[in-house]
Amino acid sequence: MRPPITHLLALLAALISSNAKAADPQDINVFKCKNNSGQTLYQGTPCPKDTTRKDSWTIDLTPPAPPRTTNTQTRGTAHKIAVRPGGGYYTTGNVNSTPATFQIDTGADITTIPRETAYRANLTCASNIESKTANGKTTMCRTTIRELKFGNFTINNVVAHIAPNLETPLLGMNVLTLFHIEQENGVMTITYKH
Repeated sequence: MRPPITHLLALLAALISSNAKAADPQDINVFKCKNNSGQTLYQGTPCPKDTTRKDSWTIDLTPPAPPRTTNTQTRGTAHKIAVRPGGGYYTTGNVNSTPATFQIDTGADITTIPRETAYRANLTCASNIESKTANGKTTMCRTTIRELKFGNFTINNVVAHIAPNLETPLLGMNVLTLFHIEQENGVMTITYKH
């Protein structure tokens, strides 16, 4: 006889809350065991020797993807940035009201924030992710920026990564695709796509 689904959900919730701080989301297992009386048991530890293991599976505790990046407010029609003497385009802005200077990085899929900036902006880590960089693999955090400003623009609910060894915030394509970008004679012009 199968236990009611409510019992299983309650057990899973208890296991998640008891293991969430100490274990990686991919390492939390639920074991389906059968005791000597033939009763099915769901537990967070392997089945004891005096029970029969029926089945086990891994629970993915990765939180659902945050809301899609949306532009809720624009002021002005264009933002012009001159290329720096050493190359590259940089613009000032804010991450949750924390001042930041962003490098425009069309090669970055996701906007990426240095750990120090993330700390000052009160960003929290939703989940850890592995990422390949020019220097090899690194572990970063996925987060959501409540309010990101640069130039004349304000964008809310921006999915971003927090990188431990990054010096300059990178404005990646998940934000830049909201805009039309032109480069001419060392000047980048950014306008919002209406």
